[in-house]
Amino acid sequence: MQGLPPTDIGLPVEILVLVCPYLSKKDQLCSRLVSHKLHYAAAIHVFRFLRLKPDGDSPLQFREIALSYRLRTFVKEVVIDTELDRSVSYPTPKEAFDACQKFPLFLPYLCLFNNLRHLHVRFMRSSDEQGSLPFQWWYFRYMVLDIISHCVTGMWTPANRKKIYDTLPPEGQEMFRYTQNEQVLQGDSSRIKEFTISHLADYNDLRLIQSRAWNKLLRLPTLIDLKLLVGENHIGKSTTLSAERYEFCSALPSQWLTPDVVQKLQVLSLFYTDYWGLYPRVDLDQFGALPSLKVLALGRYFFTDKKDTDWIASLGKNNKSGGVEELYLDECCVLFQAKQYVDFEAVLGTVPDQNAAMETNLYSRRWHHVLSEWRARETIQDELHIEVLPGTEIMTDVGKEHYVRAKESDQVLVPQPSQDPHDPLNWSPFWKFSAIFCVSTMTFTQGFAPLALAPMFPDLIRAYNSTLEDVIQFTGVTILILGFSNFFWAPISTSFGRRPVYIASQVICLACHIIRAKASTYGIFMGACVLNGIGAGPSEILQPAVIADIFFLHDRGTWNALYWVVYMGSLMIAPIIAGPMADRTGWQNFWWLNVAVTALSIVLGIFGFPETKWARIDSIEAERGVNEIVDTTQDKPSHSHADAEKTVGTPQAQGAPAADAHLGKGTPSKLQWRFFQPNSAPLQNILLDIWTPWRLFVYPIVLFASFVVSWSCSNFLILNLTQSQVFAAPPYNMSSQSIGFLNFSILVGALIGLVTAGPFSDWVSAKATTRNGGIREPEMRLPAMIPYIIIMIFGNVITSIGYERHWPWPVIAVLGYSSAGIQVAALPSIASTYAVDCYKPVTGSLFVAITVNKSLWGYGMGKFVTPWTIKSGFIPVFMTNMGLTVLWCGLGAVFYFYGKTFRRWTKDSNVHGF
Repeated sequence: MQGLPPTDIGLPVEILVLVCPYLSKKDQLCSRLVSHKLHYAAAIHVFRFLRLKPDGDSPLQFREIALSYRLRTFVKEVVIDTELDRSVSYPTPKEAFDACQKFPLFLPYLCLFNNLRHLHVRFMRSSDEQGSLPFQWWYFRYMVLDIISHCVTGMWTPANRKKIYDTLPPEGQEMFRYTQNEQVLQGDSSRIKEFTISHLADYNDLRLIQSRAWNKLLRLPTLIDLKLLVGENHIGKSTTLSAERYEFCSALPSQWLTPDVVQKLQVLSLFYTDYWGLYPRVDLDQFGALPSLKVLALGRYFFTDKKDTDWIASLGKNNKSGGVEELYLDECCVLFQAKQYVDFEAVLGTVPDQNAAMETNLYSRRWHHVLSEWRARETIQDELHIEVLPGTEIMTDVGKEHYVRAKESDQVLVPQPSQDPHDPLNWSPFWKFSAIFCVSTMTFTQGFAPLALAPMFPDLIRAYNSTLEDVIQFTGVTILILGFSNFFWAPISTSFGRRPVYIASQVICLACHIIRAKASTYGIFMGACVLNGIGAGPSEILQPAVIADIFFLHDRGTWNALYWVVYMGSLMIAPIIAGPMADRTGWQNFWWLNVAVTALSIVLGIFGFPETKWARIDSIEAERGVNEIVDTTQDKPSHSHADAEKTVGTPQAQGAPAADAHLGKGTPSKLQWRFFQPNSAPLQNILLDIWTPWRLFVYPIVLFASFVVSWSCSNFLILNLTQSQVFAAPPYNMSSQSIGFLNFSILVGALIGLVTAGPFSDWVSAKATTRNGGIREPEMRLPAMIPYIIIMIFGNVITSIGYERHWPWPVIAVLGYSSAGIQVAALPSIASTYAVDCYKPVTGSLFVAITVNKSLWGYGMGKFVTPWTIKSGFIPVFMTNMGLTVLWCGLGAVFYFYGKTFRRWTKDSNVHGF
């Protein structure tokens, strides 16, 4: 090389650039002196990689290259290594401190490397001999990251520099000293593709989390490769259970790697020097689906839940391969047994007492379960050539995979029941009937009171010297409070079970009925209505959740129709009874009747309603591994947060039809008779359940179901609010008893809806499933709405014209009122069942969203329908309400054809893993 004259090199620069990587670093440096071409070609490789260390000449070299416009353009990769050179011995910590004190002053030069693509930050390990230096304490690590993020994102300004340094503790300010007249370097935002942090302290520093520059760095559109190696923050070998590390791990998906951060990632690596996943707890599915991910690497993670491995299987759906291309699980374990503190919160942040109570928990998960599930998922999608989204169910055997079937109909069961006899899906018909009967009494008694006031309006006007508009507010306020009360009841149901919601809400209703029976003033009666609205909230959310707990998919249409008939039936029957009682025995006695039936329901609930909430750890494939371990939880439901319906059912065995020995023979366990179920993280679950209904409002399917239910119910509510106004006046002049009896017609219509709507929608869906090769989509039940939309239109036309033109009351009652009863039992049932099929894991929150929508519209009707009808007549009011109902129901055609697209939009949402 040295013998060649500079003019003898005739190769193009492109060839020289390819040759130079094969030269040693020394030869590359020498080549720069040979010719202009070699100077350029060698410089590309010599300066492509740059390392900044705190000792030696590294800081000065880093600064000189940064200040050279030509040289810094070659730099593509930078390593910032805070570790001291191990080959250099420092007699005292002070000398080591002095050696690296100037290091932070060179970090801002990073902002000059605008062509930087790969950035690696490497901190000193806490276990090193130098680990006790203040230079390596947690504030240093996070301050370095904050300075780097400001530099890389082009935000390194005098104001930001001063702000960073001013927030340091005193010991940190000694390390990060600077002068006011120090040069401030400014550069443009870098296009970082790869970002690596090694030995990141496991401490959740809120100053960094809230830093605009840090958040901007993580959200750079070019950042597609992120690697985190997390090291322990504590110094030495402390036996303290650090609360900070648990806080850090819990904040990792919610504050560090939020879904919007990881959405674009193609490579993600998460490694912890200690084992993580169980303690400290991290739910992988909280990171989201990472649709672009190609490479995933996890280190020392404990897999305990099915949803963790399901999360891995769901990654990378939008990349060219349709899934993760490379998976690295370094020292990852599937946990099968763990000895844990009974009261972990009590020992967190302390040195645990040797006598602290501990328990041994067994887990049924095994690697062969995980691998077989992944194979099954591939088999199903490959053999059927379909996209399996949440809500899509496989109702037929696929290849060698066979599913548990119903004994009487050979119907594939979704979700697949476990082999635990205490699983509510396995309960005997007696216990299923007991549960559904008891919760139906709760639904009925809680719905019995709110709309019973219509025939009593004349009596209440006289009793409290009020107007019709005033007493109608009793109904409107109750409806409004009822809807929003479920923001309290739904989290309780999800976190602690259905039983506490059943019993506690009924006790509140019992108290409000007693108050109403004794109310002597308008204000006291209104207060009781508010209390009734709080207590009666579960009538709109609890029974659908119980139905989803104990019945299989192919039966839900029928049972949901029963729920709507029970609920709406209570609203219809109450005026029938309230009217005659107000006439003959006094309106107060109606509330004493409510006291009696509510007390009976409480007794039934205590002795006949076991807990139905059941989180199934794995589906049937995992149950094969349960027999391999000793079951120490005989009366304890298997706990996990995965839901068997968020994926297709998991096959029981290969080569033969599946069978479940406990199907239809199970019984509740002793634990299921407790007042509430224990919860390890109640506050987190409650806050999540409060937020989830609001989140669901942006999901098209939930909005569709909410509007259909709300306006279908409004077709019944408008009859309840106007019947006294019409039939108590000339030419009818009916008594309260006669007005109440008119509701028999609505009740008969609702019973017709019960008999027809549920079975009809299930039949329509089953026929469509058969035509689709055994693949059921939730949208298949939507055509069942068509005949009930026609009935709804007919009923509104008859009632509005009959009201306006004073038709004979039998025509209005028999045709108009019965049509309202039929449609109110059918349309809400079909629409809500469709939404539940799509988002079953959040059934409770889904019905909260529906109830809020319905209650707001119901309150508005109660507030304005009377003056509106007085001013404009009945036809405009009824036709407007009917037109809106047709509009929302008509959107069912859009969802029939594009519902799967809407589900695809939300398939990566973590609501499917709740």
